[in-house]
Amino acid sequence: PGIYNHVIILDFKSLYPTIIKTFNIDPITYREKKEKNVIEAPNKAFFTTEIEGVVPSLFDNIWKEREIYKKKKDKTAIFALKTLMASFWGAMASPAYRMYNQNLGNAITSFARYLIQKTEKIIQEKGHEVIYGDTDSIFLVSKANSLEQAKELGKKLEKEINDFYDKYIKEKYNRESKLHLEYEKTYIKFLMPKVRGQEKGAKKRYAGLLNIDGKEKIDFV
Repeated sequence: PGIYNHVIILDFKSLYPTIIKTFNIDPITYREKKEKNVIEAPNKAFFTTEIEGVVPSLFDNIWKEREIYKKKKDKTAIFALKTLMASFWGAMASPAYRMYNQNLGNAITSFARYLIQKTEKIIQEKGHEVIYGDTDSIFLVSKANSLEQAKELGKKLEKEINDFYDKYIKEKYNRESKLHLEYEKTYIKFLMPKVRGQEKGAKKRYAGLLNIDGKEKIDFV
């Protein structure tokens, strides 16, 4: 908790769908035990790489559709397709789903937690203080003297971490990384309150001051 200057927000875009695609998570690729050519998720679920899953294959088509609508600047269609992809995690984790398997949903969320924690460690090793981590975002204190300086650092970290995951996923899992960490914004001033009656910071409770096109705006959760 506290008040900070120039806090950078880095965000994994479409984290759950990109995890599904990167690690081939699907009902037909799921294996109950370790065997040849499998990816082991942090929750000890296994997914073969000998065949491509149905859902990861569907995502290829959906991403192509999104690119078409991005060129057309159709925000409604882009949002609809993004929501559709995000819903697959909920389906896999729902008992109402015909091919429900709790290990599938848990594999996705455990990979998300693993990636956030690994990214936090990478950032800390680069000498930056991480003050908060959310489902798909990381907040770090930039120590920059200006907003422009903070933006430059955010973009630099974006490239370095994406380059790291491209190499890491290829070497460890022999897969192409679809993960994409993006510099989202910088809070000029950032406030995280304490949990009532405790010294630690409150989850999903913060406020920040943004500068958008030369105008200051308060953003809060």
